Amino acid sequence: MPTRSARPRVLVTVVVTMLAASCSPTSPDKAPVRLSPIPLAAPSPVDASATPSAAADAGRILAWTDEAAVLGLTRSCAFTPLTRDPSREDRSSLSPLACDLRFEQACVADPCFHEDEEHCKQACVSTCGDCGASCVSSCDACKKGCNDDACRRTCAQSCGQCRQSCLTTRDKCSTSHCMDVYTQCRQKLVASWLTNKCDAVCATCTKKCGPNEMCDCWEKGPGAAACHANPMLCPEMFMAPERRELDPKWKANRCEDVCVKIWACAKTACEKANCVEPVKMFDGCSSRTAGAAVCGVIGLAGLTRCPEPAAE
Repeated sequence: MPTRSARPRVLVTVVVTMLAASCSPTSPDKAPVRLSPIPLAAPSPVDASATPSAAADAGRILAWTDEAAVLGLTRSCAFTPLTRDPSREDRSSLSPLACDLRFEQACVADPCFHEDEEHCKQACVSTCGDCGASCVSSCDACKKGCNDDACRRTCAQSCGQCRQSCLTTRDKCSTSHCMDVYTQCRQKLVASWLTNKCDAVCATCTKKCGPNEMCDCWEKGPGAAACHANPMLCPEMFMAPERRELDPKWKANRCEDVCVKIWACAKTACEKANCVEPVKMFDGCSSRTAGAAVCGVIGLAGLTRCPEPAAE
């Protein structure tokens, strides 16, 4: 899957238990919840119509155009190689010919990642299954006009090319298309967060409930309905890189330049103290750098929205 937008580094003072509590995405509409793995898709019409011999495991076939796949499709247009270990639910042994995708998990409270994995990519999988069923139907229709094995093999080769194109389309859908959907989701989420002044909601409820705790404030406090904030989503949105593009205050106050000054200070201070990570000096440097306060580059539990410079 394509790399997500780079996130600023979390300072040493961040409370680890906020993110360690769960490596599952959090819904923006409720308090933090654990996301169950996406269940394996129900057998497609292609699988259901396959005879035992047609669906037999033919080994590790890597493409529908491989000779072993063509031989299987020659015997039956519904030929579908089995996974090596159908009992496993982690999808690590999926056949390369299967429409299913492996479920990915992120240890951040990102509602858009949740949406991407559970909806966009699963829609790509469903479309691939429908495409495969259409290929099988066309193959069966082709074979009805055959009187010899050579003709049936030609139909099978066409079916294999069709099934492989379904996988190619699925891959484009699950990468390029779903990345666009994810990006749009993040832009909308961060824009809404800024418009509804959700940082203030986070600060109020964190002070009232504690940094890692839930209480009525998160659901019933001022602004709660619009923000859907919680102890995991707050730091995620505080550090969101999209803020540097969407928040008009960021450009107006030349905050990118402020961040550069803070990191330069942190690097110098770290070298003098013989420390290994300049990030350890970030808090002290931000407190004495002009513009840091108005840019809000330091906040919740030591989290910063200043991107850490790339290693030289």
